[in-house]
Amino acid sequence: MTKTKINLALSAMVVPLCFLLLWQGIAAYTSSPILPSPLAVLEKWYSCVLPVQPYTQDQGSYIAWLFSGEMVQDIYESMYRILSGFFIGLGFALPLGLLIGRHNSLQIYFNPFARLLRSIPASAFLPIAIILLGMGNGPAITLIAFAVFLYILTGVITGIKDAILPREHNDAKPISLVLLAAAPQIISAIRIGMSIAFFLVVVVEVSVTPNGLGHRIFESEEFFAIDKMMSGILTLGILGWLLDSLILHLSNYYLARMNATQKPKESR
Repeated sequence: MTKTKINLALSAMVVPLCFLLLWQGIAAYTSSPILPSPLAVLEKWYSCVLPVQPYTQDQGSYIAWLFSGEMVQDIYESMYRILSGFFIGLGFALPLGLLIGRHNSLQIYFNPFARLLRSIPASAFLPIAIILLGMGNGPAITLIAFAVFLYILTGVITGIKDAILPREHNDAKPISLVLLAAAPQIISAIRIGMSIAFFLVVVVEVSVTPNGLGHRIFESEEFFAIDKMMSGILTLGILGWLLDSLILHLSNYYLARMNATQKPKESR
């Protein structure tokens, strides 16, 4: 790691550390059960990660027991729903958005309807999903995939449309150049699509699933377990930040490779 990257990493830690110190100070000063300290939240998080029962030979695999903690299981269930819905939505949105974005005639038919659907909160479709698919992962993943699909689709269409100039030469421009020019807007749509998946997983887990981080957060509210509630909220935030960082890293790598492949062609 270079010195510049180390300095950037240290700079990025300043605000979170100041926030934690302020939080710890207020919690220590007020001693209120409504505001547990960061150390209390961390302690609760650790206790939820640990397996509930001590290991015995009757429990089978040691690895399975090691990952049997409530927090670990909730993370697994939530990430399964988030990633399944996200990749299903992304898998349909990218090729369809590319196709529609390159043809004005298709935009006339599809773009207004997609924008109309995107303007409706995805959570409003949850009762329909429950009626059609029942309870469990079916409506949860379907709703996340639907919302991610709509947002990324409109982002890809807009990015491709803006990248193709002049309009009368839509089909003549190489697809590699179109993707390179549209990449920033497409990447932005993908990142927001991931954020939408994290937002919706809380909504669906409260309504249709008996587990997951969203379910546990609202369950903690019923028992006034604020430390457990905040540990779930912070876990969702950290997971979302890690996935967003991964998308950004892969996007920068893709753009660098695309630029590198285009330079020799331009030099010719």
